[in-house]
Amino acid sequence: MLITLVTLIIYLASFSFPINILFHAVSAITTTGSNIATTPEVLSWHSISIALLFLLMMIGGSSGSTAGGLKLIRVLILLKALANYIRTFLKPANAINLVHVSKKVIKESEIKGVTLFILLNFIIIITVWFLMLIYGCNPLNALFDTISAQSGTGLTTGVINNTSPILIKIAFIIQMWMGRLETIPVLVLFGSIYELLQSKFGKNVKKNS
Repeated sequence: MLITLVTLIIYLASFSFPINILFHAVSAITTTGSNIATTPEVLSWHSISIALLFLLMMIGGSSGSTAGGLKLIRVLILLKALANYIRTFLKPANAINLVHVSKKVIKESEIKGVTLFILLNFIIIITVWFLMLIYGCNPLNALFDTISAQSGTGLTTGVINNTSPILIKIAFIIQMWMGRLETIPVLVLFGSIYELLQSKFGKNVKKNS
């Protein structure tokens, strides 16, 4: 349904071949990264088309799949949690409001985990995006490539290439790595390494003192 809607909107905005649009829509949401359009052709698309494609890349595939992105289930949980939060203002104070997904009650801890995961992804995307803006990259194209890297898609507008500054290349390398491992495990790894080093060197400092 989502793919069909996006394909229709992009067609109305760009008038490209429907099968080509469908190809890129499926490539974006499954984070496959297959591309049948040249970079100049992608750049000629309407900004709405670009925005819809990076929305699909950000959402990503289904839970349990090898696709990247936030995953549909996380996006659904967050949207339902937000809707439930709004409903609490319209119902009596003692009313019980629960978030359900496929008839399953989503625990508060799960909602917090999903919110944290999505927030961390947005922070990384915005950080790398601002870095690209500092170097004078086109805002929309830079955001497209940043989201593509975070979701592990690989679609590009050409804004990142072999002539890009080293700092941007390093940022993209880290972003692609963290995006593929889903961010939180990487932070846990860095946290464990930090604690290990702190405990090791902390003891040496105490002995020397």
